[in-house]
Amino acid sequence: MRSRALQFVLILPLAAFAAEPPEVDLNALRQARQWFAFRDAVQRMAKAPDIVRGMVACRFNDLQGSEEYMLRAAKSGKAGTEIAVAHLDLIFLYMALGRFRTALPHYEAAIAASEPMRAALDGGGLGSLLRTYAQFPDLSVEAREASSLPCDQSRGHLEVPVNLNGVPGKYMLDTGAGFSGVSESEASRVGMRVMETSALRAVGLAGAAGSVTKVGVAERVDLGAIQLRNVPFLVFSDAAVASLHPARGGALGIQVLIACETVRWHRAGYAELGFARPERREAVQPNLYVDNLALRAQVEYGGEKLDFGLDTGTYGSRLHESFAKLLPADVKASGRQDKWRSGGFAGSREYPAITLPEIELMLAQAPILMRPARIVSFPAAWGHGVLGLDVFKGARTVTLDFATMRLTLAP
Repeated sequence: MRSRALQFVLILPLAAFAAEPPEVDLNALRQARQWFAFRDAVQRMAKAPDIVRGMVACRFNDLQGSEEYMLRAAKSGKAGTEIAVAHLDLIFLYMALGRFRTALPHYEAAIAASEPMRAALDGGGLGSLLRTYAQFPDLSVEAREASSLPCDQSRGHLEVPVNLNGVPGKYMLDTGAGFSGVSESEASRVGMRVMETSALRAVGLAGAAGSVTKVGVAERVDLGAIQLRNVPFLVFSDAAVASLHPARGGALGIQVLIACETVRWHRAGYAELGFARPERREAVQPNLYVDNLALRAQVEYGGEKLDFGLDTGTYGSRLHESFAKLLPADVKASGRQDKWRSGGFAGSREYPAITLPEIELMLAQAPILMRPARIVSFPAAWGHGVLGLDVFKGARTVTLDFATMRLTLAP
């Protein structure tokens, strides 16, 4: 289910940030959405402004810090754009947590503070989305106990048993989905209430855009001993998801995964959810963040720290043109002209690509291999690439901890 994040990206200009060291341009990092580098620069500042500390907290799932810094920035009486950005970042954090009623007042405050914000967000349908979901209580965790579930990886996805409103099904765990998603017939099968909303511009794999006009809320979602209530879903037409295998009822996106708090899948064919985390004696920097409802991971190559999407909803990984600039000689010597085809609810599209035999990357201090390594050229590519499930096939386990925003691998 290619229910990618809805795109409401709006980078408003802010006053220059006084960073230390002085050569670090926080605005440039923010414009480029280089949030790992942004975080590192903010941590080196002797006294960082609330607005930049809040930006870091919002993306690294620090709810307490986000509310403290952003609410203080919003009440500071500074320029309207800064107030609007403070509210906007809180909106997206609350959306990632499934808290739409909580997000709605911040939406009203954001558009009141900035006319450019009003035009961009109203045009993208965000206000309609929030008001529709706000008819229901926010997503809540009724029970979170360690659960071990069979995990079918035979079709290149992580498919686990799930109960929606007491009706059993089989859904995939999709870290690349900004929302959970189902087809109209699946929503009807599980008794989900479906509502019309203003057309939402949803972006699929490789940026292919489609329109979503229906959303739903599952009163109950149970994954083993994990019990969630009021879980938001996007609802797609049956025709849009006709290529999906009948056994795959839908996708569980970022709100569900964060609510589980810990997710681990095993090469042996099972997944663990909601398990207790070991206590850490030393502070470890997060290597994951969420921005615009998209999960991102820090990857290293040739001593460079890079920004990749993390998408368990797709099998094939890819590189972006920004990565090609790191190895021009290799591209020239062994690159082969190729094509790369995307697929998703917005339809299939083909993009030019250059294929290298393989590339070894470092993720969580462990090597991962792209073989072959495709450098895909398409507009509005974000970061250096996307990690699909194929790069994890050599790992015994992959663990995502959304409390500490850490990914770890066990070979």
